Order: sequence, then structure tokens, then C-alpha cells
Amino acid sequence: MLTRSRFAAGLLASALLLYAEPGRAVPSFARQTKLPCNACHTQFPELNSFGREFKLNGYVLRNIEGLESKSAKGKSNLDLPLIPMLSLMFEGSLTQTQRAMNACTVASCSSEADRLGRTQNATIQFPQQISLFWGGELTNHIGAFGQVTYSQNSGTFGMDNTDIRFADHIEIDEVPVVYGLSLNNNPTVQDLWNSTPAWRFPYFSSAIAPTPAAAPIISGRLAQQVAGLSAYALWNDLVYVEAGAYRSAPQGITGPLGGQNASSLITNVAPYWRLALQKQIENQYFMLGTFGIRASLLPGAGFPNNPPAMPAGPQSISGPANTFTDVGIDFNYQLTLDRDSITVHGAWIHEYQNYSNAFVAAGGAEHGSDSLDSFQLAATYHLGTRWGFTIEPFVTFGTRDNCVYNGGTCVAGVPVLSPITGSRNGLPNNDGVTFEIDFNPWQNTRLALQYIYYYDFNGTRSNYDGFGRNASYNNTLYLFAWFAY
Repeated sequence: MLTRSRFAAGLLASALLLYAEPGRAVPSFARQTKLPCNACHTQFPELNSFGREFKLNGYVLRNIEGLESKSAKGKSNLDLPLIPMLSLMFEGSLTQTQRAMNACTVASCSSEADRLGRTQNATIQFPQQISLFWGGELTNHIGAFGQVTYSQNSGTFGMDNTDIRFADHIEIDEVPVVYGLSLNNNPTVQDLWNSTPAWRFPYFSSAIAPTPAAAPIISGRLAQQVAGLSAYALWNDLVYVEAGAYRSAPQGITGPLGGQNASSLITNVAPYWRLALQKQIENQYFMLGTFGIRASLLPGAGFPNNPPAMPAGPQSISGPANTFTDVGIDFNYQLTLDRDSITVHGAWIHEYQNYSNAFVAAGGAEHGSDSLDSFQLAATYHLGTRWGFTIEPFVTFGTRDNCVYNGGTCVAGVPVLSPITGSRNGLPNNDGVTFEIDFNPWQNTRLALQYIYYYDFNGTRSNYDGFGRNASYNNTLYLFAWFAY
């Protein structure tokens, strides 16, 4: 059996051999390990091979002194680091769309120029968000990553991504196996790779620019609104398996769940699965995997826009639910070229949507079932640790539903169109490309320019919302500055 001390020593020695040059240690994990940020990341938050190992093993690698205590039998029952494992992140940004986001009709706008949004529309958010991170080794086998975030849009602090892990090692027929548990609040936040929704590119995005109406539920709809427990294992550094389940744990609700609080509430539990094959061949790393979730969600008494046909009274938690089944296939590729590197991540997600009769009758959906597909590919050239150049084509398509993709609002079968956010033809189709240039003068500082170009938005290219707005009007220039300490 591998002992924890032997494993930690080997892992630390590997990191020091690979990243022996001096660097700025940030934030809490860097302080804990005494390793620079590029020991675990190509550029934050994208993980390299050592970073994946660190996360897999529960964030417990430590290279600083601690406060120790042992039981009467000589076993350690307390081992606290002397430095608090806290970090701070600050992000400020500027967002400008090609045309201003004026939600008005021809009748309500003062002029054609106002309606089309030809006025200056650059918006500065200072800050866009501030986050406090807590993370590192809690015990010999338990570590954590947690985040509390202040958002300018909401003006409040809230719990953000959190992953608490238990990890250990055994040998089966002389084959090493790492196994563990993850308690987290966002499906895929515990994932080791940057191709699943919680940690994939773009790692930073505008909080105010228009975004497409259609996305699989695994792409953020359940984030910070659930609690999940999963078990995982990595066999022979080759085969990774994980299975778990999620239960609703919405923020900002103090009473029993039901009635208006039942919106997007999971009935029973939502199973989650993950399978991946990985291989390191000299300076190249390959991963091919699949992941998914199946969740039955209650629409709630006030489901999107509270259609008139939906009863306003409390609903039973066991009432009619809408079921979403997401199945994804993803891959990761990393090529190390001396000090430079190339990374490519991609994922295709297919979602099958099955709506209850009550939801359809109330105008929440036009059909009893729909399907949605999304594909994203991100390729980055890392010029040392200072520069990054990324291109990311993306596409979403699916079945036509005039109610679902107009905010879930139909009256007598007729969709109620919404400026900017609606879909005139009821299609979820979106496609475009994102470009980003990153400059990291220090490993804990990033200045970046991002541009998103849309070919189609919410179903089509021109007049997609029925109010004269074209997809290109949502093309977004996004400048941001990121600091972590």
C-alpha cells in the first residue's frame, strides 16, 4: 500500500523537478505547496497534469509547517497549517456590444436610432466581482476548495463554487488506485478537466452582455443551487470513473421548499456520472471521456413569467416535473513545447427534454419533448506563462419550441415575444466564435481582451427577437483585469 507521506513526497518532488524556476506563489494552494501558480496551471484556471493530480488527491499536498497533535496511540489527530489558507480575487471589466441593449419596440422608442441602439453603450463594472477563496488541506485525507463571491449585478455576497474532497490510495494486484469522495454544489465543478461546463473556456465573461437563451441544464442552471456527493476512482493513472447524485439546496430560501420556492427544484435526486481515459506520452497528454446528469425539475407555481394558466397556489414537491437528460462527450489535448504549450478542449452535449402535460398546458412548452445539442471547442497557444491566444468556435441547435425559447411564455399557444432575449422563430440555434488575448505580467495578474462574434443568435441571423435586433448587434467586446492574492 502507498503511504500518504511517500505519495506526497513523490508528488512534490515531481512538481519541483518540472517547475524549479522561481515564480510568484499565489494564492492559497501556492502558499500551501510553496510552488508557483504555473506548477498546476498553464494559465489559471486551466490545469496541467500536476494540477489534475493535486485536485484528484484532495488538495492535501503541503510543504509548510503545521500545528500537530497526536493521540495516545501515536496517530496524528490534528495537523493545521500555520498560514490561513485564504485568497482574494478581484475582477474589473468593460463591456461593449455592437448595438446598445435597448429593450424597446418601434412604438416605444423615441427614434429609429434609439431602437437600433446606435448610441454609446460601453459599461464599466468596478468591480465585476470580488471573491474570497478558502482552500487547502483540512486533514491528512480531506481538502477543500471554496469560494464566496460579491457580484456587482446583485450587490450581494453569495456562495460560489465549492468542492470538499476525501482522497486515499491503495494497490490492487500491484496496480495503484486513487479513490475518494467529493461533496460539491455544482455538477462538473469537481471535474479534473477543462472541457466540462464548470471550468471550461471562457474562464471569464461579461456579466451584462446578452447571452443565448438555450443551454443544457448541466451548463450552469444547477450551479450553487444543489448539493451533491460523488465517489470516484482513478485506476493505474489511466481509467477514471465517478458516480454520484445531487439534491436541491437553493440559496436565499429559509422556509420549506414548495410553492414559488419549487422552481427548478429536483424531485428525489439527480444522478451524475463521469468516465474518462487518459494517457501521457512524453510531452503529449490525451483524454477522452463522457459525462452526464438526469434531473427531474419542478417548474414551480411561478415558473418562467408565471403564465396565467398555471395555478398560483402551493404545489406538492411530488407534482408534475420536467425531465432533462444530458449526455456529453469530451476530450482534452495538451502539447508541451519547452516553455510554450498548446491546449485543446472540446465537448458535445446532447440534452433530451421531456415536459409534463401540465407544463405544456400552461404555456411553458409547445411540445411534450424537445432536444438540444451544443458543441464547444477551445484551442489556446500559451506563449510561456505571459501570453495566451485562444479561439473558440461554438454552436447550439435543437428542435423548434416557440414557448421554451421565449422565456417559457405562451398564451393560447401564441408566444409572447421579448426584445433582446426572445426568439422570433422558436429555434434555439446559436453559433459564433470567441477570440481572446491574455497578458499575464505576473502569474497572479491578468489583462485580457475578448471578442465574441455571433453568426446566429436565438434562432436566426436577422431580426431574431421580432423587434428588429440582429445577431451581430450582440457581438461583444470585453476587456477585463484580474488580480489574485
